[in-house]
Amino acid sequence: MGSSLARRDGLLEERYVDSLPFMLWVSEKAAEVMFPIIQGEFDYKGFSVSSTDGIQWCKELFHHFWEPAKRRPEPFSYGNP
Repeated sequence: MGSSLARRDGLLEERYVDSLPFMLWVSEKAAEVMFPIIQGEFDYKGFSVSSTDGIQWCKELFHHFWEPAKRRPEPFSYGNP
């Protein structure tokens, strides 16, 4: 299913925040958190977890930023959020 169909069917919701001080990736089996270097760019250094507690912590971190994030009425265009 393409992203436009997923949006139409309510299966995809996009939100945005003005600033996010890290990168986060979460799946059912693992999660990764990456932090920026002093210059503000990401060098993909951080940590990975695969334990149930670690994945749960990353999910809670995600929701901490997701809940107050602004809803996006139009889809993101790549390169211009």
